[in-house]
Amino acid sequence: MIVCADDFGLSEDINRAIIKLVERDRVSAVSCMVALPHFDRVAFAGLLTHKDRVDIGLHLTLTDIPPVCAGEAVKSLRQASGLLPSMGSLLRRGIWGRVNPAEVANEVRSQYERFSQLTGHVPDYVDSHLHVHQFPGVREGLLQFLDTVNSATGFYVRNSAMSLGKITRQGVSPLKCLAIGFFGRRFRNALEKRGLNTNSGFAGIYAYDGHRAYPEYLQRFTECMESRTGILMTHPGERESWREIEYRTLLEADCLTGKINRFR
Repeated sequence: MIVCADDFGLSEDINRAIIKLVERDRVSAVSCMVALPHFDRVAFAGLLTHKDRVDIGLHLTLTDIPPVCAGEAVKSLRQASGLLPSMGSLLRRGIWGRVNPAEVANEVRSQYERFSQLTGHVPDYVDSHLHVHQFPGVREGLLQFLDTVNSATGFYVRNSAMSLGKITRQGVSPLKCLAIGFFGRRFRNALEKRGLNTNSGFAGIYAYDGHRAYPEYLQRFTECMESRTGILMTHPGERESWREIEYRTLLEADCLTGKINRFR
């Protein structure tokens, strides 16, 4: 399975934790938030030295930050505060048909280009913070952009689809899994219809206020993973207690031994 560390670029302690996990071969993919201040050439340099050992992807950030795309190109997404909308607002607007896919495509393109400019590479894959790339309106915008990208080199896109049977067997935060998996199934179908590469299997969702049980959850996630291209989403860090428990567990967990691989 692909063990993916999300949120590289969110803070210095998260960057350090992720690089340590990469050095120890405990993750096989890293998702980078290029729209945030803690992602720059210096921060990325430590990760880039391991580019032959991990997939390095773009973690689209489409909520609660200033857009990377300037001017009128995202005018209906930009709030009065100047920020992109909250997750809840973006979901409601998408359900009501008030998200302009062309504007989403503009912002995705800007973050994709920033990734390439800062790293000198195109991303190995694309996903998003809070899974919002799968929301109505947002997914259509991302798909518009993806239609312009050459994916012949193995580029892939993450989906969060989970079957009811898998959610039941796993037994971790079933309602949250159902909600996130619902949007994942719609998105996976759209990716497959276009012939775009995507993962087959997903895990890592739980209620973060129950983070002390993460070692047990990780065991269940690995036991119920659907395939070798299934993605286990993780959020390591050194400061926040829930991230720190994930980080320490990932460093030591026997259940990951011999099961970690890249998408290719």
